[in-house]
Amino acid sequence: MTTHKKRSVRGLAAIAIASVFALSACGATDSGSSSGEASEDPFKILYIAGLSGGAVNTDVTQAFEASVELINEKGGLLGREVEVEFADSQNDATKAVTVLQEYLQSNPKPDLVIPGVGTGEALALLPVLTREKILAISTASSPLLDDPEEYPYFFSVSARQDALFTAASEFLEDKGDVKKIALVVTDNALRQAAEPQFTEKMTAAGFETTVIPFDPANVNVAPAFTKAKEWGADWIYFESFGESTAHGFAGREKAGAEDIPMLGGSGVAVSDFLDFATDAQRENFFPILYPVAATTAEEDRDAGFNAFYDALSPVEELPLKLGSYSFFWDMPQVWAAGVRQADSVETEAVTDALTNLEVQDSDAMWVTWQKLYGPDTHFPIISSDEFTIAEVAGMEDRMYVIKE
Repeated sequence: MTTHKKRSVRGLAAIAIASVFALSACGATDSGSSSGEASEDPFKILYIAGLSGGAVNTDVTQAFEASVELINEKGGLLGREVEVEFADSQNDATKAVTVLQEYLQSNPKPDLVIPGVGTGEALALLPVLTREKILAISTASSPLLDDPEEYPYFFSVSARQDALFTAASEFLEDKGDVKKIALVVTDNALRQAAEPQFTEKMTAAGFETTVIPFDPANVNVAPAFTKAKEWGADWIYFESFGESTAHGFAGREKAGAEDIPMLGGSGVAVSDFLDFATDAQRENFFPILYPVAATTAEEDRDAGFNAFYDALSPVEELPLKLGSYSFFWDMPQVWAAGVRQADSVETEAVTDALTNLEVQDSDAMWVTWQKLYGPDTHFPIISSDEFTIAEVAGMEDRMYVIKE
């Protein structure tokens, strides 16, 4: 593989809460566009996330920055550059709302907001963003957010939980000898998103199910895995996000449940488990990998993937994280496609463009999903065969091209 130099984004503010108030004053519009399209000022993206709370790190933020830089290198949007302001919510939904409200009181409306990276922050921020008619794109996966009537200006680049559970149920059906599936999940917004879909999809496939929530603040997660073991689970579906994921792997080992095969849901599959989990903790572990984590051969890669690949440095150190990097790369690229098609950053126009994208495959610079949105869904339209589910053990050195 080739090592690529890390790129930086021109004009980015420092990653600190104070940076969100550094924008120069200019007139806001009623349309949701911050600076008026006749202006030569850059378009603004406000990126609100737990930059110091363990939810987002500089690695994946690098992909976001590189994606914006590519847009600027290609001439920007509508002849203007794109700039990003970062605001630290400390991974706290209440804090995120405060950050957004204070920003809007002191600055023109941004042209795009990244409302956190998980369901909790997105759900907290969307009422304000909807009222202000500000476009938002996130990596949140809850079906609760896929409501174009309630949240008309919100889009996600992540898979909805029902898509993952459909893929998981089909995978388990192929095993032929599976009867009981336990969902071990953090007892927060992630549970609210996952539990109904897990129960529906697994029950429809004929499996007996149980849901075992655990407090994400607890360091000892062993009791949850002990319950799954005592219940007689044939497989465990583990769903978590952030620091609680590492505690889950340790808790599974402490409970002596490594002999029960474990699927890793969306948050688990994009975690750094190659770094924090031991070989023993990764035994019988099957992450549900997104397409970019099981990418095609080099000669079959499209322009979007090649640009994405070239922007990351060094790729040799990112065998798994291409999956999580891809979300952060895709958010600016998807928005840019909508702006170009709409020939506007006005919220209603871009919303309409995103739900009716006519971008040719050769021009699509996002990398995760084949098909994006429609009038009735603002989440990617995904078929279950876009996922790869395979055991990690013995394949760590080639995870990003893993195949079943």
